[in-house]
Amino acid sequence: MKPFLGQATLQAGKGQTLVSGVSSSVVRQSSARLISVATPQQQRLHLQLQKQNGTAQRAAVIAHAAPVSKSSSSSSSSGDLAAGLLFVFEKNERCVLALVVRPDGKKNWMVLDEAGRMQSIQPKQAIYTLPGGPYNEADMGRFSKAAAAADASLLELTWELTGEESAGSALSVESMSSLLFDSTTPTNLYTTLKLLRGDTLYYKQVGRASPVAFEARTPAAVEEIRRKADADACVRSENEGWSKAVATALGAKARSAVPSSADWLAGPYKERVVSLMSLALNPDSLVQDTRGTSSSTSSSALAKSSCALAQVKPEPVAVSCLLIDMGVWRQHEPLQSLASLSNAAPPSSSTSSSTSNASSSDSSTSHHASPSPSPDLDASHRRDLRHLTVFTIDDSSTSEVDDGLSTEVLPDGRIRIWIHIADPTRWLQPNDVLDLEARARTRTLYFPFGSRTMFPEALAKGPFSLRQGMDSNAMSIGVVLDSTGAVSLDEGITCVASTIQVTHRLDYDGTDDLLAMEEHCPMQQLLQLAAAATARRGYRFGRGAIDIPLPESDISVPRGDLDASRPRVSMRSISQWTSASRGMVAEMMILAGEAVGRVGVAAGLALPYRGQDQPRLPSAAAMAALPSEMCRAYAARRCMTRSSMGSTPTPHASLGLDAYVQVTSPIRRYGDILAHFQLKAWMRGETPPFRPTDIDSICSIAADKSRELSGAEREVEHYWVAEFLRQRQDTQWTATLLGWFKPESRLAVILLEELGLESITKVSDMEAVVGDTLSLTLSEVDPWGGVFRFSVSGVASHAAPADEAEPGEGEESEGFIDDLLDKWADEESEVGAGGEEMGQAEVLKGEGVDGAGQVTGGLEVVVGRR
Repeated sequence: MKPFLGQATLQAGKGQTLVSGVSSSVVRQSSARLISVATPQQQRLHLQLQKQNGTAQRAAVIAHAAPVSKSSSSSSSSGDLAAGLLFVFEKNERCVLALVVRPDGKKNWMVLDEAGRMQSIQPKQAIYTLPGGPYNEADMGRFSKAAAAADASLLELTWELTGEESAGSALSVESMSSLLFDSTTPTNLYTTLKLLRGDTLYYKQVGRASPVAFEARTPAAVEEIRRKADADACVRSENEGWSKAVATALGAKARSAVPSSADWLAGPYKERVVSLMSLALNPDSLVQDTRGTSSSTSSSALAKSSCALAQVKPEPVAVSCLLIDMGVWRQHEPLQSLASLSNAAPPSSSTSSSTSNASSSDSSTSHHASPSPSPDLDASHRRDLRHLTVFTIDDSSTSEVDDGLSTEVLPDGRIRIWIHIADPTRWLQPNDVLDLEARARTRTLYFPFGSRTMFPEALAKGPFSLRQGMDSNAMSIGVVLDSTGAVSLDEGITCVASTIQVTHRLDYDGTDDLLAMEEHCPMQQLLQLAAAATARRGYRFGRGAIDIPLPESDISVPRGDLDASRPRVSMRSISQWTSASRGMVAEMMILAGEAVGRVGVAAGLALPYRGQDQPRLPSAAAMAALPSEMCRAYAARRCMTRSSMGSTPTPHASLGLDAYVQVTSPIRRYGDILAHFQLKAWMRGETPPFRPTDIDSICSIAADKSRELSGAEREVEHYWVAEFLRQRQDTQWTATLLGWFKPESRLAVILLEELGLESITKVSDMEAVVGDTLSLTLSEVDPWGGVFRFSVSGVASHAAPADEAEPGEGEESEGFIDDLLDKWADEESEVGAGGEEMGQAEVLKGEGVDGAGQVTGGLEVVVGRR
């Protein structure tokens, strides 16, 4: 009588047999698993388990770890091959059933495998010989068919029944066949062997000896295999999903059907997209990651995997093209600037949809500034100035409004000028989250298509900003000018935390129109401000101030056109020397900086003072010999020295001031925030939060960071200048020859006045002198490289040859090319967005400060009261 399941005798070793009962818990679990099955084998097993449930206490069949004895196996030894036998041999990790046909020499046998191939094998290759026979080729088919129809899920039940105690013990094919089928017929033996060989979860083969034996894995090992299998399945599913998502995006018939950057970064493949962006923006990331942290290595591996699945090379150019085609980046995304910013604070969503982690960065900081902030530290002396008429004058696109202007007629008829400055420090504390984020960003970045704000946009364009018709916190600076345009020491300087309300929001063009009306201007206060600006300019130039009256380019691109095949790019020349309103605003901002500088000096207050050494300009005769004001401005600019910032007041040569502090752009320039913190704490009678050494350190870091950000802005500007020119390749341009960069090489610095664009070009075989007008054609343009070159097609001479003004002492012309190609980034002009202090070459000693740096002349500082 054959033993039924639970009473099977397992041969664990010669003369060793163990029989155990079935535990009721195992039976219950196994039975529950079989309720829904319907195969005859499983149903029979289910019934046997149910039968055992009533009589046995334990159903774990234990086999000893000793190897299965050949003598105890019902299978033939591998050395006993004979014609007509069926056996199994291993080939390329596969289990192959074969029929022995005839001897092949003295030791080998010719066999026919289940695929119908004849081959010669050695007897030692056999891992299991089936009992019985002789067999024929048709029997092989029957065996194979039976094995293919077997239910592999039976192995889980036998594994549960053999129990954890059997782990590590060798189980013979015959014993396992008895458990599975209550039979050891050749067909069942072969089916059992095939099931065990195909199983990767519950059993593993023990060694390579013949006959083959198996061992049950431990529950822990099974669980680990399951966990890894689930993880592998998830990976395969995710890989397939990524490949399909990329293929769908690349196969879209219209650009509008391609997912956006926000879609990708909010979807399941965000990490893949971010890793590809990192690879594209940082060409060395793959090399660095081999020596980097586990997280960076993981990012690198993910980028490589994503590239392989998308069938692109893991190279920056290929990956950049992929990201553009996928819709992550737009067709005209400024990749150079993104690379410059990739290690900086993330740009805001208004700058680039590709850097959409910006919005999360903004949201992560903006919640620290509640619409109902902590009590106003300046409430006790915050003055109500809402009775004043306040003008804000900016570019029409400006959304961060941080300064406004007013005038007030005093009883004696004199005019007090008020410069109102946004007060973001009302909402901040030194070294809080928002302050540290702004310090890291250093300043707002301006691009032709948008900006990356220093503060979260919701704040920068909301409560921080001076908004028309709404009460706004401000720091207001009031000064009275004397007849020379100097700050009147009789009236002193008023610095006060205030509440104002903007009554008129104007742009530069509209204000120019109003000022041109002169006495007919409906806003007479604008004329008072313009007159004060004229007086201030005369005062500063009487003290040696230096102007660089060269225009600048204003480039504009609709943000929605970044993904257009032909974006609308506009480019024009702007200059404060041709705009009365820009010049007026610039003078008022400089006046505020001088006023705060004077307060700081009088109080011995550590502030971020800005200074500049006196340049050595060309001689008056050399300058006079130059044919135009623009040529003289170019010659002077070559001599300008770099400005510096620090806690010690120093003269500012090109502004013509003894002490100067930038304070009028606190929403978009961190140095101004630093000044506000210091000044307002002193106004409250508190110790300023930053020591001189702190200010020096912050200013030094900010200077380096600002140069880096200027590089990002230049890269973007170069791209759009090149794109503007690319769309106008057949246009004939005219330019003024400002000066020679390298006379021996005939390399000239030129200015396209219509565009405010400076460049360097070679004037080869044509006679030309400084001041001449050149006719130009575009010879090369590459937006992605930011490259554009002109060829000179003609010269219209307007000036007699003259010696060009020599550079100042210590200036080498070789350094000039870098400045020009870098868009004069290190030319320390006081340029702010919207024309603030634009174009100043960047102060000479003057009255009011003696040699020891002490205030003279009876300066009165009025703080928080009048």
